[in-house]
Amino acid sequence: MKVFGYARRSASESRKASYSIESQKDICNQLAERDGRKIDKFYIDKGYSGTTLQRPNMQKMLRDIAEANEEIYIYIWAASRLSRKSNQCDSLRYVFDKYNVTVVSSNNDWASLQEIEETPDVAIVPRYISINDETEVHRDRKRTIMGLVTSARMGNYTKGGTTAPTGYRFVKNENSKGRKVELDPDFAETMIYILSEIHDKRRSVDSVAIELDAAKACGVMWCYSKVYKAVTDPIIYGRFVTSYVDIDNHSPAYCSKDYYDEIQKILHGRKKEVHHKYLFKNIVKCNKCSYWCNEIPTIHYARNGDKKSKRVYKYYYCPNCNKRINEQVLLNKIIYHIEEISISNVNEEIIEDMKNKSKRLEKRLEFIDDEYDNGLLNDDYYKAERKKILAKRKNIDKSVKKMEKEAVKRFRNFTYSEQKQLIEKAFTCIDVNLEEKSISNIVKKISK
Repeated sequence: MKVFGYARRSASESRKASYSIESQKDICNQLAERDGRKIDKFYIDKGYSGTTLQRPNMQKMLRDIAEANEEIYIYIWAASRLSRKSNQCDSLRYVFDKYNVTVVSSNNDWASLQEIEETPDVAIVPRYISINDETEVHRDRKRTIMGLVTSARMGNYTKGGTTAPTGYRFVKNENSKGRKVELDPDFAETMIYILSEIHDKRRSVDSVAIELDAAKACGVMWCYSKVYKAVTDPIIYGRFVTSYVDIDNHSPAYCSKDYYDEIQKILHGRKKEVHHKYLFKNIVKCNKCSYWCNEIPTIHYARNGDKKSKRVYKYYYCPNCNKRINEQVLLNKIIYHIEEISISNVNEEIIEDMKNKSKRLEKRLEFIDDEYDNGLLNDDYYKAERKKILAKRKNIDKSVKKMEKEAVKRFRNFTYSEQKQLIEKAFTCIDVNLEEKSISNIVKKISK
């Protein structure tokens, strides 16, 4: 047999002394002592509402009940500690009945599933109390919302959290009831700069965030979401908006409403910039034109029109001859020049030797084609020789592709930053023949 105790107090019940965790534990211990038992373990959920069963220690208690495989007693102060919703109480009754759990309540307001089935008249009172608890939740919510609305209309900032909106700081009221926001002098210059850059210069949120983060502006970290929230929060023109209240001229403002609306049009009139990562950025050169290649993506969407299902193909493009090469193709050709990827049975020399054999076989094919066209070879010999050469070339190509696949697989085991470091460490420049999609020359870095 195991004996558990459960106590819960939500944030809205914190001012009621009788709801305190300690008082609930004392009552549970007294009840257990009265029955000649001792509570083995307490499960306490502090600050969690009774309208949900998704509470850490409630879930832990239910798991322990399922794993116990023995009779269990749970002591509580009131049924509302387990749940304030009647349908959730019914669910718990089925669980407790399945795992042989007996609930003992100080207020005698809990009825088990067996009691409800056998003596429905006796169980009326506990079920009525359960329904009343659920009604109290809705009343409490209404009272809370009314209190928040009243506080907001008095100029208080009633949104939760310990962090003020970007560009503002919290100021507690003199009577310690509520808090307001005021312009933060440490952020004021930065906020004005952000607004002017986006509004006047039409800069993207991403570029502003990168600049501020690099400069460590105001001593904090900046990112896209931080800047975006700062310039889209109506508080910057003095408007306080929540699900329960909408008040103009509520707080100090950084700009006017018209200025704010213009910023929103600028932001939402264009898509967020997407920056793709390129492994060979700034090191690929066109062999024919001697132009450095630009990096361009090609995005392919699914045929069903789903914008989320997309594939991005990265290319290195010569702006002079308008030719390009796929990054994956380039990686396959360059992979064996990276020392960290080359291994004893898969290295640059072996691959080059096999490719040279394939080229010699290609020339052999051209030679026998010419011989046959000139009538120097009969049909049987020509067919047999051609079939033999094609089979050899096919086997060589399969071996090359297999080795390339193994090397690329080894390369993919590294993180992107590690891959980038390996490439930057190995190469200074890669000359590419974009017409033949081949490597013309590789300038390797000299190891010191």
